[in-house]
Amino acid sequence: MGMNHQVRHLPNSKRTKILACATVIEEMLPLMPDGLTYIDTDKTDQNGYKIYARDMANHFHLQLEEIQGSNTLVKKMIFGPWDDKFVVVPPGQKIRYTNFKKPTGCVNG
Repeated sequence: MGMNHQVRHLPNSKRTKILACATVIEEMLPLMPDGLTYIDTDKTDQNGYKIYARDMANHFHLQLEEIQGSNTLVKKMIFGPWDDKFVVVPPGQKIRYTNFKKPTGCVNG
């Protein structure tokens, strides 16, 4: 992989994670349109993450778009409450297309 020279100076554990992410991106590349989107959640110093996103976009010849966003949906996914933005399927039941097509609310279970 061509990224190896760019991450050689990093500690081994971080280098391994970055190369693993790059491998996943390479596998997903055919499924991507022509760009990569960085979501700025405005929560911490994100400069390092922004640089990483830019480097990944450059490495894979993708356009980089930065948008303002929030981590609210991720927090709700982990901690709840699961409102009408979520489909909750009880253990052992299959997830079906119809779970996503309820006219009022999507919370099941």
